[in-house]
Amino acid sequence: FTIRPDGSELRQVTNLAQGLGDPAISPDGQWLVFVSSIETEQRIQRIRVDGSSLSALYASTEETGWPAWSPDGQRVVFASRVGGHTSLFTVNADGSGLTQITSSPSSDVCPAYAPDGSRIVFSSNRSGAWELYIYRVADGAISQLTSLADPIGQGWPAWSPDGQKIAFEGQSGVDGSRE
Repeated sequence: FTIRPDGSELRQVTNLAQGLGDPAISPDGQWLVFVSSIETEQRIQRIRVDGSSLSALYASTEETGWPAWSPDGQRVVFASRVGGHTSLFTVNADGSGLTQITSSPSSDVCPAYAPDGSRIVFSSNRSGAWELYIYRVADGAISQLTSLADPIGQGWPAWSPDGQKIAFEGQSGVDGSRE
């Protein structure tokens, strides 16, 4: 579904029998990407907001999710389990150019592009605890951003529009609550 922020113009975009989740709207507002589950397959799919032009960008029998658009709308980043661990991938908006951008014996999830497209923030347990990391698009360098030793994980990172801050979910450590 799509809806205007004032609550008007509720519109059903898809009518698919399978489970759907993780929707993300393209920067130009013309496309949605989402995850669908069809029997034993999970797909990253793309559809126009008017409900036309449904196509699969990626399909796997393993856990797949968290799609996010690049700021220019040309690529989608997402996570998928491969070889026992979850890695990050990018794919062109038309489904071509699939590229695995992370690979470690850990789980890399919840990716989000920086507003300028130069970096991708993601959550990972590659240090033994869940932390946030930055992937630099230009050279593939990965650096650890947080050191909170959160046993549950920092998740759902989101960049501020100016790229100066990242909001995320994590455990406070004070009373164990999620903040």
